[in-house]
Amino acid sequence: RIPLGNLGRDAPSSYTYHIKGFRHQRICSVIRRTFSSSGAKSLHFEPQEARYRPPGSDVDMGVYGQLWWTDKWRDEHERIQMQDGDDLPRAIAALQIWSDGMAATNFGSGYIWPIYMQFGNQCKYERRNASRECTHTIAHVPQVSFIQNT
Repeated sequence: RIPLGNLGRDAPSSYTYHIKGFRHQRICSVIRRTFSSSGAKSLHFEPQEARYRPPGSDVDMGVYGQLWWTDKWRDEHERIQMQDGDDLPRAIAALQIWSDGMAATNFGSGYIWPIYMQFGNQCKYERRNASRECTHTIAHVPQVSFIQNT
């Protein structure tokens, strides 16, 4: 059931979507597998700062080319380090999730929507390299049928 919020007195409060053949893997499993793999040494867990001072200028400015260079990453990193509890290390898993439609066969009109995930903890130049295992397919959503609430 997908909640719709308050759309008015006559509007339904939710819709039910039935997805036959929905295939997925758990996002936490992908995070654990990626963060514990040999490729994890290329991931970034600590915030960094990159600055640039134009020639002849006394003022430098922040450079934002990677996620871990941003003020938001730095603020969030500090926030999670201050949490009470156990002494386990804490780190940000920057998930980047997207989808696109693709034909399921060379004939007919069947489509599926693969859902992909990458980690913003990895350098953007490594993520775009197709020969590396940077993109994880976390789900395949087949054509969705709409079921009217009764």
